[in-house]
Amino acid sequence: MANGLSDVATLQATPARTSAISGARLMSPVKHARFLVTLLGNESGNEWHTLGRLNDSGFQVIPEQCRIRHVSGTYSLVSKIRRVNAAGTASDVSAGLTHANGTAVGSLAFAAAANTEPATLDSTDTLQLQMTTVTTTNAGASFVVEIGYRTVEA
Repeated sequence: MANGLSDVATLQATPARTSAISGARLMSPVKHARFLVTLLGNESGNEWHTLGRLNDSGFQVIPEQCRIRHVSGTYSLVSKIRRVNAAGTASDVSAGLTHANGTAVGSLAFAAAANTEPATLDSTDTLQLQMTTVTTTNAGASFVVEIGYRTVEA
């Protein structure tokens, strides 16, 4: 039976004067930003709503800490969170999430786009909610996109 150690556990088991465990790795605070999206009623597949910037440099969005919360109206969508850098290049932050006004009483969580360390973003990066599939949309329908993120500290 294997009983291995992570990198942090290894450093904790064999402390040395020349090695240290980053406090940010163990105690990084998670922040949440909330963006209200009101549908226009004419959305179609692969269009987006711009959420905005978080105004922090060096942050990582935590896809599993991002949620959709229904507010009002009728809609049925598949959406994903992506970031757009200052040069206009878009990249996925999350996988697609199917959500509709009647999907869940509470909220639905996103999943990561890939099983890798999230990209470190800059204060000039803008977050978007891309609607990859639009089944139903009505003008005035709304939901909250909650973004969980942490600041990456040196």
